[in-house]
Amino acid sequence: MRQVARVATIALLSAIVVSSVLAIGTVHTSVLLIVAIAASICAATAVLSGGRVSASPLVWVLLGLMLLTLVQAVPLPWAILSRCAPQNADIWAGERALFGLDARAAA
Repeated sequence: MRQVARVATIALLSAIVVSSVLAIGTVHTSVLLIVAIAASICAATAVLSGGRVSASPLVWVLLGLMLLTLVQAVPLPWAILSRCAPQNADIWAGERALFGLDARAAA
């Protein structure tokens, strides 16, 4: 059973890597969700297969980059954005005003 899980994990990971080169370049949310779900299934299969999962230094670097990306996806409160990047805050305020939204909401 471990061998089947290992082969399935390698096959799924290969499919993710090959398809994500083309799919993630488009940056559509639906495509990113599909790739993220497939990667999560691959990780769960690797962990649940019962084998020892080793983490090389490269894995830790990639996890750090993933966490950095996650932090960058969190919207900044208006007060912080207007102090750190006032020009960006003006652009966001103009964009939100076009749609009739509160200009002081998180951007």
